[in-house]
Amino acid sequence: MGVMPTALAGDGAPRPSLRCRAGIFPVLMLFLSACTGGEVSEGPTPLPDANPRVAGVVVVTQRFGGELATIELPDGEPEPLSMPEDVRFVHAAYVIGDGSVLAVIERDHERIQVYTLGTASDPVAIGPPLRRAHSFALAAGRLLAARCDRAKSAWILDLELPERWIPAPGGCGATLSPEGTVVAWSPDGRRVVQASTDPSAPVEPVLDAAGLDGLPPGMRRLEVIGRLSWGPGGLAVPLGNNERQAAAVVEEDGTVAVTPLGDRGAGIGASLAWQPSGGFLAVASWGTLEAIVRVFPPNGESRVVAMDADPIAGLLWSPGGEVLLAASQSRWTFVTAGGEWVRSTPVPRGELVPIAWSA
Repeated sequence: MGVMPTALAGDGAPRPSLRCRAGIFPVLMLFLSACTGGEVSEGPTPLPDANPRVAGVVVVTQRFGGELATIELPDGEPEPLSMPEDVRFVHAAYVIGDGSVLAVIERDHERIQVYTLGTASDPVAIGPPLRRAHSFALAAGRLLAARCDRAKSAWILDLELPERWIPAPGGCGATLSPEGTVVAWSPDGRRVVQASTDPSAPVEPVLDAAGLDGLPPGMRRLEVIGRLSWGPGGLAVPLGNNERQAAAVVEEDGTVAVTPLGDRGAGIGASLAWQPSGGFLAVASWGTLEAIVRVFPPNGESRVVAMDADPIAGLLWSPGGEVLLAASQSRWTFVTAGGEWVRSTPVPRGELVPIAWSA
C-alpha cells in the first residue's frame, strides 16, 4: 500500500496514519482518561474493566483521510485494512456477510470504486468504476449511489451480479428500503418521495415537511436537514430549521409520527441510526451549544441518553442492539436505550471515526 496523504492537525503538524497510530492508541486512551481539560466532555471516569455488552469489531476511518482500520472492542489497537493505491477519500464502509469490509472509495480523477477489504488480503475491486457520486446506501446486497450536484442522478450496483451500475430513481441523501426494492429521497429539501428501483416506475409522495400535523409552535418551516434512514421501524427523516429540530418516522402503513428534538441553539444537522430490531431510533442532533443523543420508539417520546460539547461523528448500535455508540471528536460513549451509561473512552481528538460495528 502506498503512502496516503494525511490532513493537518490544528497546530499545522501532519496527522499520523492509522498504521502509525496503532501503537499509540492505548497510550493516548490512558492519558486522556485522566485528563479533565476542555477537550474531553464531562462525565464519569471511564471504567478500567470491559463490559460484556461492549464487544465485537468496529470499522474506523480517519476524519479527513483515506485509510480504514478495524478495532476489536473494548480496547484493541487499530488494525489497518489493506487499501488500494491513489485513495483520495473513503465515502462509506459496511461489514458484509463473510466478515469482510465493503468500502466505497474515491480514487484519482473522481472515480468511485467499490472494494472488499481485509487486514491480511489485497483489496478486490467489485464492479466497474463510477464517475462522481456523493451519497451511498446498502440494503439486501444492493448498493445505491447518488449524486448531489445538479445532475441528481442515482445508480444501483447488485453485489451478486456487479457487471454494471444500473440507473435508478433518487437524489442526494437517498436511501434504500430494507428489501432493497424502493428508493426514498428528498428532491427539494421539503418533500420526501419514493419510487421502485425500476427507473420507469412512478414517483410517489411520502411526506411534505410544510404540511405535517400536530407540530408545536415554531416548527412550521421544517426542511430535510440530513440523510434519510430506512430501517426495520420505518423511514426516518431528520427535519429542522434555524431554531428547531425534529425527526419524522413514516411507518409501513404510511402513518407519520414526528418527535421534536428540542431547541438548544440553532439546529444545524442530525444523524439517525435504527436499532437492529427496529424498536428504537437513535438521533444525534447538534447546534450552537452541544450535541445531544436521544432514542425513542417510532411513535413515542424521546429520552436523552448522552450529551457532548463536540458534534457526533459516528452513531452506531451494537450488532444485537443492546448498546449505542455515540462517538464525538474526543470521546466514544456507550449507552443503552434506557439511558444507562456503560462505558466512555477518550480517543485522539478528531482522528478515529467509527462507521460500522460487527460481532
